[in-house]
Amino acid sequence: MRGALASGRVLAGSELSRRFDEWTLRSPSAIAGVLMTLAVAVLGARLIGERAALLGAATLPATWQFVQQATYGRVDMVFATCAACAILLAGVALTSGARAALVGTAAFAGLAVLAKGPLGLVLPGFAAGCWVALRSLRARSLGWLQPLPWLAASAVLVSIVVPWYGAALLKGGMALVRSHFLTENVGQFFGEPMPLTFYVTPWLADSFPWNLAAAASAWQALRRRRPGAEFLAVAWIAVLAFFEIASYKRRAYLLPAIPLAAMLAGVWLDDRLPGPASRGTEALSTAIGRTLARLPGWSAPAAAVCLGIATVGTLAALVTFSGTRFPDPLYAGAATIVGAAATLLAAAWLVHAVRTGDRWLTFAALLVALSAAYAGPVRTAQIGEALTSSPKPFVDRVVATLPPGEVVSVRGLGDDPSLLLLLYFP
Repeated sequence: MRGALASGRVLAGSELSRRFDEWTLRSPSAIAGVLMTLAVAVLGARLIGERAALLGAATLPATWQFVQQATYGRVDMVFATCAACAILLAGVALTSGARAALVGTAAFAGLAVLAKGPLGLVLPGFAAGCWVALRSLRARSLGWLQPLPWLAASAVLVSIVVPWYGAALLKGGMALVRSHFLTENVGQFFGEPMPLTFYVTPWLADSFPWNLAAAASAWQALRRRRPGAEFLAVAWIAVLAFFEIASYKRRAYLLPAIPLAAMLAGVWLDDRLPGPASRGTEALSTAIGRTLARLPGWSAPAAAVCLGIATVGTLAALVTFSGTRFPDPLYAGAATIVGAAATLLAAAWLVHAVRTGDRWLTFAALLVALSAAYAGPVRTAQIGEALTSSPKPFVDRVVATLPPGEVVSVRGLGDDPSLLLLLYFP
């Protein structure tokens, strides 16, 4: 039941392309990742200004959890994108009184419900509600709220959610209520608690260093009380707190907080990078041009050497990986060598920028270094780890020995999917 939206897109893609493989399975997450980046840039501009929003969007390809989840064939990225859009549009509606934004909030919340159940409505509502509560406590009334089309928004939400759940309820009956609502939602939130420290390492590692900039920016926003930035700060903290309170925990559950942290990091960068913040795209493109012009003189020869090494290394890697179980030896070899070369070159730029005090070059070098590392060496290492620890080759060998017409069902044991239980049905 969960993942109806992403599963439907996979099915539609398979039917249109007449194929079912990892590309059709992963494409919803990749498309959702692109849409999340666009949402940060476009909707974020309504809350924190154009330049800050663009800076925030630029940090996403250099955020490990974003890069990782955007290539997984799971529902998490689709859900996170829909939930984040709902939260951002709610912020636009509440801070500016934009009536259409509230209707958009309802639409994306409905899509988030189709992606992962009632959480798609609860999470945006909780995030926006925390900010409304904070503002109301400060004002000691709700009089500051502008009139918004709540009835129209409710109608949009119902029109998206009810047809699917109505059909599912007719088909599944009480089994839907037990498994989807009670077990997957209520049970996971109020069930056996996992350690409260579970999210410490994922939060520190999966969005570093932008999470630290976001934390500093959130503290600043709460003190300055600028509506857009303050809304993002409260929403970010609320999302993190919600999943911390929930009993069941997964690293990927923090994904809806990533775009909020990216925009807060964009605010922090916007306050510290030189150039007029109000000129938006024009100021950003000018700053990028000046940054490229200030690259050290050894950049071109170093890039040529890295390109040569990468070319030779890629050819050698093709021979090396071709004898392994890597599904795409060209990507594995090229991404590893080219990514490593780009990372080293960007690291050299970063050292130069820090020594010269060039803030724009420091930011650009950090983006290139992290993006190249995540797309190349880190990604290939992850593929290698998956192939090394995966039980799939063993399962394939078992299935290959079965007589025609016989079936084996594979189930994981406990929290470790590598501990397999093979159920034989003659």
